[in-house]
Order: sequence, then C-alpha cells, then structure tokens
Amino acid sequence: MWIESVRTTGLRSAPEDGLTGLARRVEVSGGAPGVAVADALSMLAGTLDNGAFEEALRVLELTTEDTDLVVDGLPDEASGLDASGVRPLLRDRPGDAQSADGRRITIDVTISLDPGLYGMLREAALRDPRVATGLMDAATIALRVGWLFNPELEAVTVAPIAMAVADQAFPVVGGEKPAWMDPVLGAVGRRLGRMDPRRPVSLVAERLLDASLSAEPESRVAFGRASASLAAAPWSLGPVELTLARGSAKACFGAALLRARQLGPRADLALRLVEAVYLDAPDVLVVSGITDPEVVAWLVAHTQGDDATLEQVILT
Repeated sequence: MWIESVRTTGLRSAPEDGLTGLARRVEVSGGAPGVAVADALSMLAGTLDNGAFEEALRVLELTTEDTDLVVDGLPDEASGLDASGVRPLLRDRPGDAQSADGRRITIDVTISLDPGLYGMLREAALRDPRVATGLMDAATIALRVGWLFNPELEAVTVAPIAMAVADQAFPVVGGEKPAWMDPVLGAVGRRLGRMDPRRPVSLVAERLLDASLSAEPESRVAFGRASASLAAAPWSLGPVELTLARGSAKACFGAALLRARQLGPRADLALRLVEAVYLDAPDVLVVSGITDPEVVAWLVAHTQGDDATLEQVILT
C-alpha cells in the first residue's frame, strides 16, 4: 500500500492544505511542517495498530522515563502523559484552549491498496456486498482517526472516526461496525513505519543479532541483505560483524571489528536505516533528516523492482 493523501487538523505546524497526489517518493518541506507530517503518520499507526501505540507516544515525547503510563483498551486510552509534551503538538486556538476542539487532532488519509489488503477486502466482499460496491469504484480506502486529550493534557483517547472503501462509507463503532474492519485497519497500521533518528544503535545491534540467529528463514534473509547493503554503496562500511561484550550485542565492521562509533555518525545512520528497510520493511517508511542524494536514491531504490522491501518513502 501507499498513501495518496494526508491532511490533519489541530496539529501544530502541519501543512494547512495537506498533501495530495502523493507518489512512491514524497518530499515534505523541511523543519516543523515536515516533522508534523511524520508525527501525524505515527499517530495514525498508533491508532490502528495496538503494538504501535506506546511507540507513538514515545516518539511524540508524550512520555518520559519516569512516566507511569496506563493504557486501557489498547489503543483506546492512555493516561499519565507529560502535559508539557502534549501542549506543543496542539495548534493554537486563541480563547479556545480548554474546548474539545482545542484538544483534538484528526488525521485523514487516502490509501492505495496493495494486493494483500485488496485480497482482505475481496474476501470481506463475499459477506458484505457494500465492500464489493466500493472496490468497483477504486482500490482505495479513506480513513480518519482522532486523538482527543483531556483538559489537563495528561490523558488521551484515540479512535478511528470514519472509514470508507472508495466512496462507500462504513460505521466504525457500535453494533453495525463490520467484523472485517478491525483486521483491515490493524494491517494498515502495521504497514506504516518511521525511522527514529535517535534510536540507540545498541538496540539496532540486538535486533540484528536476533535476526541473524532466528529460526525464521525470512529473518535470516533480511539480516543477510542488511549486512550486504552495509558493505556496498552508499555506505561502504563492510559487512556488519556482531559481537557480544558483557552480554550486550555490538555492531562492528571489518576485520579490525571497528565499532560504529569509530566510523562516525554515518555508520549509526546506516544501521538505523538498514534495520528500518530490511528488518521492519513497512510498506510506507517515513524518514527525517536525510539530505545526502546518494542515501535518498538508495532509499527510493527499495521501492522498485521484484526485491523491493518498501512501497513508499516519505522524506521530511
């Protein structure tokens, strides 16, 4: 799948008119507007995929190491948020700070279906003719999700607000909500990824080690591709060598087992990117802060050909 359009309301710095007509490579203006788009997609993923909710809260800096986070009904509600992190997310509304509108963020997206999602909906169409009607018009789904913070900005309720297959709308709450909807929305959420430029490389090394030792052939293949990629352009670091020191995995390179720290920030970036591209391998990958044309070309190349691991790259 890939995202054809995205628009937000209530999110500070997000482009007023949203983004439309998106292709497999998307470049969003730098600074705050670009980060706001990335944040909106993290919020979308956190709403649709239970496993991504707490990660979205962390990336958005709504929690700290000392946060006593309570999540209820994944991913419906979370309390114990850091209000000082919530406040900068909300678009200013003079005189309206305490109203629900002043505490609500909504994200609207249109998504082009890949064969997997299209197949899920085709199967649903066997039991729900409305789905078939929608698919006859276009192989797209439209989603709206919302995040509503409480007046103290220490709790949030998140939920899908609207969903349509092409122009055929479906209820998202109550007894009329179709049984096929949650699996489809969860699949969409799991196909959204964001590279965290501050992710500790120690965690990346542990992930690579797990993949290299996995009993799952797909994980071992992903590790092999990641290692080979680090040795080739544009990185040219050499195949990754994983060592254990005091029980912790370390990512090293070359016969001398030079650590990433010794090769500079580019090595850290390379490790984070190969983890995102090969191990996470989402359909839509959001990446911030990449300006090197060779690295951009490397990312975009992973949306092309039979060996593609991505469908779309969004650069902010």
